[in-house]
Amino acid sequence: MVDAGLSHVEFGTESLSDTILTNLHKPFAARDAFCRSSCSTEAGLHIAHYFLLGGPGENKQTLQETLIGLDRLERAVFFFFCGIRIYPHTALYDVALREGQITAGQNILSPVFYQSPEISVQDIMRTVGNHANGPFELAYRSR
Repeated sequence: MVDAGLSHVEFGTESLSDTILTNLHKPFAARDAFCRSSCSTEAGLHIAHYFLLGGPGENKQTLQETLIGLDRLERAVFFFFCGIRIYPHTALYDVALREGQITAGQNILSPVFYQSPEISVQDIMRTVGNHANGPFELAYRSR
């Protein structure tokens, strides 16, 4: 693909915690994200990884797993988002309903975002900021 002109690749990595990837029903593990990123770097591509922080099961430990893993992703840009939009007829909808984050029949046409009850948005932002050792912007979407 590089020979055909590909110069950039963006990964929906979501997390570097296997627990979170499993909870999000992703068909890959953290080791796969590291491998794909490394191969892309070796091919000379510009790389971006997108992370969805605060998903089902996110806590201080799983967040640390992701942040520690960032240091292994060389020459990449990271985009962090807090909360995951809830859509009807999805596993995340069922989790949010079970946890009381939404109610049955609630109109979610106007975006509603899932946020793990195990870690606050403020704790996520502070932890990411501390790891980055400087100012950063973290997209936060409220319910």
